[in-house]
Amino acid sequence: MQLTETSLEWALVHLRRFYSSDFFPEPFEFQAVHTQWNTVKEHLLTLDISKHVPQAALRLLAPKPNGTFRVVHQLDPLDSLIYTALVHSVAAGDRAWVKSHKSGLDTLGPWDKRAVLFASQVRSADERRAWLRIAKARGDFLDRILATHLLAS
Repeated sequence: MQLTETSLEWALVHLRRFYSSDFFPEPFEFQAVHTQWNTVKEHLLTLDISKHVPQAALRLLAPKPNGTFRVVHQLDPLDSLIYTALVHSVAAGDRAWVKSHKSGLDTLGPWDKRAVLFASQVRSADERRAWLRIAKARGDFLDRILATHLLAS
């Protein structure tokens, strides 16, 4: 699976405008990514996202107003771009991305499979229902629950 240039361009603009976290300042690496965008984009376009292993996220405790703490995460800048581009692909109705996973649905890991099932909403109603029925029949317990929920919506 490959990212699209359109989704990567959107991801860069989105992350430059809204940052990648509400708890951390913009990572300094984004300046380098922005100034070397063509090189970074070419690198990301060649990645097989289905085999990409994300870097470990930075995890810290942030105080809450009531005196307790919450765990906050900061993704690696390239992983932030990849994740945001994937979200754009799904939100923009990238039917080709969803369809490319149809035949390999059984070989995906549980998180990947559920992301593809959720993203199936960009398909036509008939295609989506047929695909979700297959996932419901072949999937594990949570896949069946998700497919049932999506079929009902």
